[in-house]
Amino acid sequence: MTNFLERMEQALLNEDQFVQQYAVRILKDSYLLKTDTLLTALKGVDIGLKNKNRVTILPHIDFLPISEAGLKEIIKRFESEPKLENKHWYAKLLLNASTNLLLSYRNELPEYINRGFLESLEKMKSLDNKQLSLELIELAQYLDENGHQPENFSLAKRMMDELLSRGENLDVKLENGLQSKLNQNNFLSFEGIFMIYLIGELRNENMITELVDILCQVDDYLAHEEAMKALIKIGTDAVVNQVEQIAFNENSYFYTIDILGKIKSKSAHEALLRLFSHTTNKSIQTLIADALCQHLSVEAIPLVENMLQNGYDKSLLDLEEPLYVNLILNKIDKPYLNNLRMNLLAEDRRLEDLQQHMVAAPPAGIKETVGRNDPCPCGSGKKYKKCCL
Repeated sequence: MTNFLERMEQALLNEDQFVQQYAVRILKDSYLLKTDTLLTALKGVDIGLKNKNRVTILPHIDFLPISEAGLKEIIKRFESEPKLENKHWYAKLLLNASTNLLLSYRNELPEYINRGFLESLEKMKSLDNKQLSLELIELAQYLDENGHQPENFSLAKRMMDELLSRGENLDVKLENGLQSKLNQNNFLSFEGIFMIYLIGELRNENMITELVDILCQVDDYLAHEEAMKALIKIGTDAVVNQVEQIAFNENSYFYTIDILGKIKSKSAHEALLRLFSHTTNKSIQTLIADALCQHLSVEAIPLVENMLQNGYDKSLLDLEEPLYVNLILNKIDKPYLNNLRMNLLAEDRRLEDLQQHMVAAPPAGIKETVGRNDPCPCGSGKKYKKCCL
């Protein structure tokens, strides 16, 4: 996987905005990253910012792990950045740093970082394991009563990371407790969702079946998201085998295909090729074709070419971008390559015009944008530009 990551890091530095953007999409939730990948991505940001007509990848790299060198670089950029919107994205990037790193540099962090958030981290560090576990249970109960809140969910993950860093043995509790958190309406309590996160962090292979069952049986978007991430983190052939078996489940195929696309292994690639040949469903084939391109699959190229000629589910995503990037990164020249790029540029201009002429005004302050190629926040599984945009 090191070679694949190296290829992606080179793609982040590509002058072509579509190659950069798709590389970010490939890396997100792949869990292949090193802490210095961020520094490479920031160089890619600079390439984009130099060209005012390009879409920058800056808003979309907040999933990258941050080393001390990365944190220092972001602080430096924040201080010298003239644009308020870019300051916002740099500040958001900082929040991806570990708790210890944030607290070590709390006096150097920009005022943009919420001081109350830093105080909550300091409080967390002061608690012993029992107190921290009780705080986590209380937070889960609060979220059960008040609904999903990204800030509190992020804090809960930091609390779990802190317990793990202290050597707390949680495997037995997880293996005995996940099913008990499923209520009669097939929704997981937040304690159950916290457990899924921990299973992924621990790479607990004993829980693969339970995670796959959640994708099929639980009617809960957040549980599906966390189960998907946990399975990708585990990332073994056993995961690939079980996910392939339920890949066409009507309630979960968005997630199963994404899992196989994010696990960068020979077995996952082969599973996707088999699945493509075993279905005639255009929507599923479209998702599989994109997942294969995320593997930089040469075998996917004739499949996608055929779909572009004979039709695919354009409401889900545009297969021209995955094909274009796959060709570029595999250094395969095709007569239609330049036409693909022209089509992508035209679509970008159309969407930019559409955004500028939207009637609804954004709320005051910084606009929390969703990338046009990101999954739509409505949970449909489609790209934002093919859904709510």
